[in-house]
Amino acid sequence: MRFRFWLLIGVMIACYVLPWVINPGVSLTLGGYDLGEWTSLHEAVRGEQPPLLTSFLLRLPLALIAMLVGMQPHPPARSPGGEGAKRLASPPNPLSHGRGDDKQPHSLTPSPKGEGVHRWLLPVLVILLITVALLPPLEILDYPNDPNYQQQALVAGIALVGGFIGVSGIVRRVDSGLRVGISVAGTAAVLIGLSKAYQLMQGFNLPVSVGLGGVLLAALFASVAVITMIGFWTGRRIE
Repeated sequence: MRFRFWLLIGVMIACYVLPWVINPGVSLTLGGYDLGEWTSLHEAVRGEQPPLLTSFLLRLPLALIAMLVGMQPHPPARSPGGEGAKRLASPPNPLSHGRGDDKQPHSLTPSPKGEGVHRWLLPVLVILLITVALLPPLEILDYPNDPNYQQQALVAGIALVGGFIGVSGIVRRVDSGLRVGISVAGTAAVLIGLSKAYQLMQGFNLPVSVGLGGVLLAALFASVAVITMIGFWTGRRIE
């Protein structure tokens, strides 16, 4: 499960980098991040209410990926009522007579002290890398009131705080609902932001087409929402 999860995250990040809009001019074949930066220079975007809404929608999906990383699926807890207890309660195997055959499964063996650290090390590292990628340039120190730089800092803060809240486990009870909400927000942000940017580029009378990056990322966000809801309701029926 962990391999599939990290494969999904890797593909989502790749889709964010892949072209969202394609133009014969190479400099205007842009991925999600570059498209957000390009729109932030447009006067119409700076005059939006709220300001730079299009740029925010294009930058937000990467921060939402960081939040999904923080709420990665966890293995079932080894509690007294868990799988290990069920094995203990099951009747003995009549075919086991040797000393080694009647030992309890290793699932009840306490995990090493460092196991938790290793399990969270990769998510924390990925969240930090995404946060650094979203940070504004150092020019923010000279122009702290620039709305574009402020927005970049805001989105980076969303990635860092949201990702670390997920890693902390304090939202474990509602992580399914949050995962659905994040995925729905990601789908909407990609589609709306891409649509707005596409219209802006058309305003320059440029031959432009939609790339696969944004479309695939929106589909992946939607898939996460659907799969999470199916898993949640299926789990409730089993219980």
